[in-house]
Amino acid sequence: MAGRGAGQVKHVVSPFVGGQSVLAGNYFTSGVLERIKLATLNPGRTGLAALGSDDILWWRVWHIAHELVQQNVKICVLPGARFAPGAPLPPGFPFVWLGVRSASWASIGFFIAEELQFQVTLMEDVGSDIVLWLEVRQDVNTETPALMIGGIYPRPGGDLECWQQILTEFGILKARFPHALILILGDGNVHLSGLVDHNAGCRCLHCRPTKMDRDIGALIQAAGLVAYNPAIPTHSSGTIIDLVLASLSAPIEVSVCQTPVGLSDHELVTVTARLHSKPPTRIQLVGLNGSELPSGLRQ
Repeated sequence: MAGRGAGQVKHVVSPFVGGQSVLAGNYFTSGVLERIKLATLNPGRTGLAALGSDDILWWRVWHIAHELVQQNVKICVLPGARFAPGAPLPPGFPFVWLGVRSASWASIGFFIAEELQFQVTLMEDVGSDIVLWLEVRQDVNTETPALMIGGIYPRPGGDLECWQQILTEFGILKARFPHALILILGDGNVHLSGLVDHNAGCRCLHCRPTKMDRDIGALIQAAGLVAYNPAIPTHSSGTIIDLVLASLSAPIEVSVCQTPVGLSDHELVTVTARLHSKPPTRIQLVGLNGSELPSGLRQ
């Protein structure tokens, strides 16, 4: 099955798809990002598959885009997107696509607001078809990301292998980008007991988690991550599986939009994040012989 385990990202396409052009529309840079709103939405069982015509696909993506714009969301993770190769986005669509092009459930992608498209980069040395990592820079002139977004979609029923990949790569990126805020968003397909506070007799999937759920929860905790979801179901089953994970004390706020979006059986989960200021650049002054000047001679 595509995307199982770590490895090179497959079938990733340019964000300029569906008839979009880098010269079309009102493209502009957004200045220095200090605050950004993100979201995750599993489009549901059919994903973004065009059910017989582009018109149906376009209705669904416009319905999603309308809610994203209303919520001021700039980047949305779409686990299980099923955005098939060659499927077009409608003219004038305010988001560009970045991610896996596949009709399979084992796929994930992002809707990126047009004005941010030149400040994001999809990482290709980590991830797979169901785990994608996105770098977000504070402005177009900055090379180091201020934000890393991991979009995830482990297999339903508990996918320990995928979660091991996610958390291993989280550790790698945390060491590589120590100043960046790292968030993990998507349909985790795991029932974490700490997300609910039900009565002792409750037999829901969170209060009676499987061994696989408990094992995955222990791995998440060992990685130093916390699920920031409020105690509001994100799926029609009444469970909280569309997750926002981050390190303890991360500067984020998470909400669940309980308005149906795009005929999905999942809720739109949003997260507002404050980004750290860019770390100061140390300017090294050197003398004529190439050696660094003594501190007393610097200004």
